[in-house]
Amino acid sequence: MSNVYLNRIRLEQYRTFKTLDIGLPDGPGVLVVHGSNGIGKSSMFDGLEWALTDKIDHFRDADGVKKVGSYLCRWRQGAPGPTSVTLDFSGGNSVSRTLSSSRATKSTVAGTIPNITEFLRDDGWDRDISELSSYLLLTHFLGQSTKSRLTNREPGERFDILKEAAQSKQVEEIAKALHGKGNTKASRAFTDRIDDLNKEVTALRNLLETESSLWSGLTSVGALNDDASTELARVISKLLEQAAGTGQTALITAFDEGTIGNLETRLNGLRDETRSLTTRITSGNETLAAWENASRQLSVLEGAQTAIDAQIASLATKRQDLEEALSSLKNGEDASRLAAKNARDLRDRFKGLKDALQSAALLAQKKDTADADVANARSKLEDESRRLTSLERRLQIVRRIEGDVGRLDERIKLAQSERENVLAWVTRDARIAELRSSIDALEASAPNLDDDIARAIEELVSLDELVEGQERILAELRSTVSAMSSAVASVAANLTHESCDCPVCATHFDTEGELQRRAAGAAERLAPLVLAQETQLTSLIRQRDASKNRLGQLRILEKQRNDLHEALRSEEKVNRDLGASVFGADVTADNERARLRHAQLEKSAADMTWLRQRKWYWRSILSGTLYAPGGEHAAAVRRRDQAQIELSTATQGQDVAARELASITASVAQYDQAFEASPPRGDRLDEALGSAEDDLSAKEAASKQAASDREAVEQDLASLDIAASAAVVRKQQGAGLVDAAIQRRNEAVKAWHELKIEGSGEPDADRLKALTARSTEMRAKLSEAEDLLRQLRDGRTAKTLVENHVVALESLRSAINGAPNCDRLQLRSEAQEALDAKSRAADATQKAKDIAQAASSEILDEVAEFNVNYMKPLASLMKSISRAILCDPRVGIDQHVRNRRVEQSATKEGEVPAEVGQIDPILVHSEGQMAALSVSMLCAASLTYPWSRWRGLVLDDPLQHNDAIHAAAFTDFVCNLVADC
Repeated sequence: MSNVYLNRIRLEQYRTFKTLDIGLPDGPGVLVVHGSNGIGKSSMFDGLEWALTDKIDHFRDADGVKKVGSYLCRWRQGAPGPTSVTLDFSGGNSVSRTLSSSRATKSTVAGTIPNITEFLRDDGWDRDISELSSYLLLTHFLGQSTKSRLTNREPGERFDILKEAAQSKQVEEIAKALHGKGNTKASRAFTDRIDDLNKEVTALRNLLETESSLWSGLTSVGALNDDASTELARVISKLLEQAAGTGQTALITAFDEGTIGNLETRLNGLRDETRSLTTRITSGNETLAAWENASRQLSVLEGAQTAIDAQIASLATKRQDLEEALSSLKNGEDASRLAAKNARDLRDRFKGLKDALQSAALLAQKKDTADADVANARSKLEDESRRLTSLERRLQIVRRIEGDVGRLDERIKLAQSERENVLAWVTRDARIAELRSSIDALEASAPNLDDDIARAIEELVSLDELVEGQERILAELRSTVSAMSSAVASVAANLTHESCDCPVCATHFDTEGELQRRAAGAAERLAPLVLAQETQLTSLIRQRDASKNRLGQLRILEKQRNDLHEALRSEEKVNRDLGASVFGADVTADNERARLRHAQLEKSAADMTWLRQRKWYWRSILSGTLYAPGGEHAAAVRRRDQAQIELSTATQGQDVAARELASITASVAQYDQAFEASPPRGDRLDEALGSAEDDLSAKEAASKQAASDREAVEQDLASLDIAASAAVVRKQQGAGLVDAAIQRRNEAVKAWHELKIEGSGEPDADRLKALTARSTEMRAKLSEAEDLLRQLRDGRTAKTLVENHVVALESLRSAINGAPNCDRLQLRSEAQEALDAKSRAADATQKAKDIAQAASSEILDEVAEFNVNYMKPLASLMKSISRAILCDPRVGIDQHVRNRRVEQSATKEGEVPAEVGQIDPILVHSEGQMAALSVSMLCAASLTYPWSRWRGLVLDDPLQHNDAIHAAAFTDFVCNLVADC
């Protein structure tokens, strides 16, 4: 089959259209539908989609979408006739979809095409088309709403639409039927079967284990019937009565369900009574031990208190004797200490006098030496000062010559500066002459410059007014033509081919279709009016631009003239000021005068330079190296300073020696005054000092002995005080212990009374022994009764086990449908065989599930990889088309197939930084760019997946927000597509 083409579109009572009939050429071409908003362009495109697929995709999520008649049928008064959309294709093929009324929810299809999908399928497309709507949205239809465009859909929806072309759905359904991924129906069937088998296995295993446990209990315990149980209960009751020490209370006539409970209650009561008696015995023993211990301690403490009282009286007598001896020893020690002090003072006076006389002799020698050092230092300082004065007079002469040289240098610099000013005046005078020449040349080339500028300004203002007036006229004309065109287009759109009377002017046309043809061409006849006005406006704009250029050139000449005049005035002012400073304020400067002044200054500078050289020569002769760093003058200064330092040091030493000598002389005079007779000197002083030291040694020894005796008595007295204090403390502690022992004994008697043990008022060991014997006898009786009661309970339990085992065995027989006459071992063998069979079935089912899951996962992974590879050519071609329309390689979309989702990210080749990672293109590209990318994806899919014989592209407002440049690029691309068809 060859390609087919859409030849005709007919709408009847559809949306805003009463009737619409559009004929198309039978071959490749482009139909552009344009008009004002709300005229019905998108409704017509929606009619094509509805006629082919029975749905309109961008209405899919709207409320009431299933009530198609309510929004597809034309709203009108009168009889609601049927709504239909008819499409005629080449070869006489047609399809018509009809709604019977506005209440209809289902449409009917008529025409010569029995199967729309098979009619549109290309012969080379050998794969099934399961969803025609997805194919058309992928390769044919681009709606105005972004909801229907692939670039704005959810990733899961985008995958479902794109995978239709890959034709992997059947294989995917096979994989899901095997097992699938996740909680699929096949997976749940496997799991339910495995759970049922495992439950049956668990139930059989529990029955077998219950039967085995009951049988084991039967073999280890003997059962008791009612008679044996009654006899054993009577024995137990008698033992309990003996343990309680009472007579027979009640005879057990027959065993019943409450017998064991009653016996246990009595046994527990006697156990509590025994434990209470044991507790009383234990407390009684503890109370008896506490009472006996307190009594023994009280006897010992009373004897200790009597001994402590005797010790305290003896210590008081000893203390009185030691206090009297201490007073006598203190008086003797004071007398010995005073005698030793007097002897020490005499010895110190003799010793101080001797030391002072020796120091006075040494200091007299030191002062003589200091006087000689001062005289030598003063003489040396005077010699060095005379040498330094001579060198400084010579230095003054050198400094005076250096001052003359400095002043000559300043005069030479001044003469040089004046010569430079003369040269600058000459240079600037030449510049002034050059500026005057340029001004004359400019004025000669444009003698009437100001008048020319005024005329150019007037001309430009006039042209601006004309342009503004023409622009207003053009804007009004465009508005008028646009309104008239819209009105004419609206009228033409609602005219039928049979209409002959104009609804605007009521003009009648005899030929059918003539009115429709003229109405369609009326808007085009208005265009020349706008074109003529635009041509006239363009001519005026060119004249205004030429006037602006002429005015700009004149302004440039004016600026050049003004700049030259300003530069001339500036140069003349600077040269006048420079000439006044060089030649004088009253002198008229010229080049000859400047030459003479320059010669004079040059000769004066040469003379001053010769005089400077002569002075510097004599300065070098006089100074030489005397005043250089480290020279003779510096050495003389250092020597003079060193002599000054030595004199200062010697003078200080002389003053110190004099002060020390005067101080020691005063000390000797003070020692002499201390002696009433003539002060001793020489050998007599040495003898007196030796005698005083011997006397001091004897008296210090006597003083030390007296102090030692006194300290020994004080130590004895301190030891006695400590012993007395310790005895008092022990007496106080003993009194406390006695009180505590009495209190413990009283508490023990009180505790004995609280135990309510019959007998004496104080703790009694014999009474406790009798109670202990009674307790031992009760425990023995209760232990024997407890053993018999346990035997009774086990016997009755064994009887219950027999009954339960019979029930369990019958349950096992019922579970496997066992024969009524088979024994226990045969029944268990059959049950085990059934359990093993069900376990094998569960394992086999689980193994089959694992195999199916692995195979299903492998198939789905290969299908996903196949889908990815099948979609790769689409992405490459889409980028090429995007570059053709947008003319910018940075704007694009990358497709990523992951987990049944086709995700999008902005192209990395552009301005998206690498660190940003994948980012939704909606967050990066503009609305216009996203619209162009939607066109690119549709066209790329149409070229990549040639499934249909009808190669038509139905594009509703394809570029939306794009500018004229991108619209032109899109037009070229569409023309190339049509040319290739």
